[in-house]
Amino acid sequence: MNYEERRHALDTEMLRASGLATEKERQDFVTTAFLGIQRDYEAKRLDHAVYTKLVNRLAAYAGGAYNDYLDMLAGAATMGMLDVVLGQQGNLAEQARAHREIVTGLTGVQPVQPEE
Repeated sequence: MNYEERRHALDTEMLRASGLATEKERQDFVTTAFLGIQRDYEAKRLDHAVYTKLVNRLAAYAGGAYNDYLDMLAGAATMGMLDVVLGQQGNLAEQARAHREIVTGLTGVQPVQPEE
């Protein structure tokens, strides 16, 4: 599947997921979508440029509400610790937001806010 086909499939999935009712359902969607992209990248069905474009595309889901969560998943995948992070999954999106606030407090630099 080339980038355009994969992008279209991801856009379709994100459109379907826009109607999910709960935070848990939306976070599960993001996790599942990311894992599919990651699995294809590890299997060398995606090169790094396409992987990055797709993860950035997924980051636009829900107006960017899951950017921090995706950053954490991508970082864990890069370090080979994705299974560990997902095994500890409580509310990782909330933990990522708390971490962002701590870093902002220490540095005084405001993160880029998602467009609404």
